[in-house]
Amino acid sequence: MKKLITIAYLFVAFVGFGQRDNEFQIRAGVGLAGYATENTFTYTWGTFSYSETKNDGAATFHYPIELRYELVERLNVGLDMKFGSYIYDPEEDNTGKSNRFTTVGIAAEFTALNRQNSRIYFGLGINSTGLNLKEVIVSANDQITSEGKWRGGGIKINTGFIKYFGDSPIGINLNLGYDMHNFNLKELSVRSQNSSISFDNYSGTLKVSGFDMAAGLVFRLR
Repeated sequence: MKKLITIAYLFVAFVGFGQRDNEFQIRAGVGLAGYATENTFTYTWGTFSYSETKNDGAATFHYPIELRYELVERLNVGLDMKFGSYIYDPEEDNTGKSNRFTTVGIAAEFTALNRQNSRIYFGLGINSTGLNLKEVIVSANDQITSEGKWRGGGIKINTGFIKYFGDSPIGINLNLGYDMHNFNLKELSVRSQNSSISFDNYSGTLKVSGFDMAAGLVFRLR
């Protein structure tokens, strides 16, 4: 984590400095992302261990919220948040399935184009994400709920464009980036109306990487 923060700072410091003094931005919008995934489950019993890996793809719909402060000319730093869920394949039976994720991170941005009402920027961020996967199966005699809780770190590299409406503090923000996360399984449980089981002898990793795009509004304060 400390190494990534140092790399981000050195990157923007090396490229140079020049946006507007002390501009603070609040950005919010909607986004879509597509990922290649690699999911590995490992079962351990004493000295016996068995692993199975599955490669697949996934898409997400999310709501990004970003805060940016102009630390020095051309260098913005701030906080990134993202709330959303993975999109299930409509051709499959997804009855009772649900998921959600929350991402929180820090980012630095270099402003390559700086005009009165226009910005083009390049960003680098590191983050942490919590992902919950849940499935509920209802039968005539019972209701069984399985739940997996995952957490892991990630990196995002992106570029974006901001256009303000004249002298208004409001504008549009468009960005496209490469997004990568490495999750570890923190908890796996199965609950019914009469019992609850935690699977301590299971471990898992989930690696996702792909492209993220978002569009929304930006509000600036000077």
